[in-house]
Amino acid sequence: MALGGGALWEPMATLMIGGLGVSSILTLVYVPALYRVLFRSAPIQVNGATLTS
Repeated sequence: MALGGGALWEPMATLMIGGLGVSSILTLVYVPALYRVLFRSAPIQVNGATLTS
């Protein structure tokens, strides 16, 4: 039934593909960027040299 297409299955498949695409972008781009902004550590000074972690 689902492989044959139909009025119900085609829009649902489009929404599922779109949702997977959006969730992938959020997971791979937005979440790491937000983590970097929220948990940024200050640079460390050691003997006049600046170290970043």
